[in-house]
Amino acid sequence: FIHRIHMGENLQTAGTEVWGIPVNEHTYPQDQRNCVKCHTASNPATPQGDNWFNKPNMMACGGCHDAINWATGANHLGGPAINNQQCSVCHPADVIKLNHLPAVAPNAGFSASSHTNGSTVTAFTDHLPLGATINTWDLKSVTLDATQHPVFTFRFLRDGAPVVFNTFGAGVTELMDNYVGGPQVYLAFGVPQDGIAAPEDFNATTSAAIRSVWNGSVTGATFAGPDASGYYTITLGAATVPAGATHITGGIGFQYGGFNSQPLTQTNVSGYPYDAATKVGGVSVPAPNVIKVATVTGNTARRAIVATSKCNDCHGKLGVFTDHVFHAGERNEATACTFCHNVNRVNSGWGVNIKDAVHAIHSADKRENKFSWEAGAGDAYWKIGYPGILNNCEACHVPGSYDFGQSANASAVPNLLWTTVATGTVPNPVNVIVTGDETLPGTYWSPFVTAGTAYGSGFRFSATTGVTTPAEATTLVNSPITSSCSSCHDSKIAIAHMTGNGGAFYEARSTAFTKVEQCMICHGSGKTADISKVHMTFK
Repeated sequence: FIHRIHMGENLQTAGTEVWGIPVNEHTYPQDQRNCVKCHTASNPATPQGDNWFNKPNMMACGGCHDAINWATGANHLGGPAINNQQCSVCHPADVIKLNHLPAVAPNAGFSASSHTNGSTVTAFTDHLPLGATINTWDLKSVTLDATQHPVFTFRFLRDGAPVVFNTFGAGVTELMDNYVGGPQVYLAFGVPQDGIAAPEDFNATTSAAIRSVWNGSVTGATFAGPDASGYYTITLGAATVPAGATHITGGIGFQYGGFNSQPLTQTNVSGYPYDAATKVGGVSVPAPNVIKVATVTGNTARRAIVATSKCNDCHGKLGVFTDHVFHAGERNEATACTFCHNVNRVNSGWGVNIKDAVHAIHSADKRENKFSWEAGAGDAYWKIGYPGILNNCEACHVPGSYDFGQSANASAVPNLLWTTVATGTVPNPVNVIVTGDETLPGTYWSPFVTAGTAYGSGFRFSATTGVTTPAEATTLVNSPITSSCSSCHDSKIAIAHMTGNGGAFYEARSTAFTKVEQCMICHGSGKTADISKVHMTFK
């Protein structure tokens, strides 16, 4: 029963029902082969938790492998089966564990400019291919030098021991033997935008691949170490953080993509060959991203909003699913999502600031308008099912973080940046959504933008030149609280309620900033429609 429901959309038999409930459309938020998510004998409460590989049987195995006809032997290499007595003859424990290894094969479309995975990604460190090793990042400090250049002090740990890098040159082109690629160092911060001098949100970044700094190919960057404790230091000399920048935060990890931005990939794991010419193959075991608030006078952390551990309660490891991964599993820390998916990131008429994108994806069943960002790439986010109680905000959020009526958050409201939702020129006609199992009328562009309209360029800041380019007045924005709420509550009535109370929704910058959101008059703590109580009312 449970196996079949969790297998859901990957079942082979159409029209499958469990107790009269159709389950073919059910989705599962992580890799279904990670059996130890539910089954483990290491937990005293589940002493038979290893039966999944020690005692195979028709009922349990047939729950997922539903195309098998045990009576006729169809889709079963062992032929017909009348009982479980012979299962372990062909399916011994070690073979079952190997065949249920949660490892996602290289993406078929991997190329020089690809933003997918060229290696096999196996993120669950308690269930790895034989010979795969675990590397983690130890970020000791993030700071700025006397001329405001970012400085990162870090080391790699393998099985808890510091790693000593190779010396570049004389045919040595990789940081470590039997590995290619490596992580990035990344810095995010806030600079003045739209009249807000001290933003509460990130809107500027600078970064570099550690391997590229190590081999001298990053202009102005220096690489030093190790010191007596095994720490190395990178200084990004071509990047300058302006005085007064807010919430300066650095991190290590994040790296994924094409030929010149490979994540750390092991090349000597048996059964996972690596091709040095195509750069396809090998095994990546994504390390948890590590972030630190920069040690700079007056600098403070961005407010706590979500917790990665809460994300992984459902996702196991952020971004890793049975047949695909996002960002090669390398961008896996919730706060760091905002480094890239900040308030200025726009795609196909959608603001893909992380708060808007995640709300819209998780609330797919509730939305009236399909959140079709990335549909052109085949991602049908409007088909996502959420497995919990959607109005339990604290499934993801740190308690109280979503209530701007609380005094701890109220001071942040004037400095929240507005989400940009439309830049550039919308095609005319716009593209039709075509996915693997349906062709839909309409487009993968947002229904809230107009075909053929030129909205202009968005906000940009260059840490290399120090130049800020303001967004054009014709670009469209959502006000901060409306942006969050409308990602779930997108009906005409809901939008009218928000805009009628001071919110801006897909409004031109030229007029939007005259608005003042009045949400907390009714939805603040202790008010008639206290947002915390409204979103914690269960049925």
